[in-house]
Amino acid sequence: LALRGGAPGLERRMLGGGVLAVAAALALAAAQEAAAAALALAALGAALTVRAAGGATLVQLAVADALRGRVMAAWGVTLRVGAALGGLALGLAAEALGLRLVLAAAAAFAALALLRAGSTLSRTRRSDC
Repeated sequence: LALRGGAPGLERRMLGGGVLAVAAALALAAAQEAAAAALALAALGAALTVRAAGGATLVQLAVADALRGRVMAAWGVTLRVGAALGGLALGLAAEALGLRLVLAAAAAFAALALLRAGSTLSRTRRSDC
């Protein structure tokens, strides 16, 4: 990607991965059988992997060479701490409110974040033209 001078379309693929993650989380919340839950989890894992790799790529492409190591270290710590705290919060909420409700609420929150990101990306693309 660095040799090509960027990652054209990567932002859209990351948004698509986010949409897949939301759909998979909703499918997991609605799953009544273990097989359906396993498929939803596999889709969720794939979508989150695409997003993690794409996010790291976008950060690396956006940062000056001299700062890349520091920024990627901060990125990695932020992701790991966020996942740990988010897992704790969602676990506590699921215990109090039920797993299905918490998964659906998390998916709804993620969908709102995706709408915001898509809107921002769209405005940025229009202003670049």
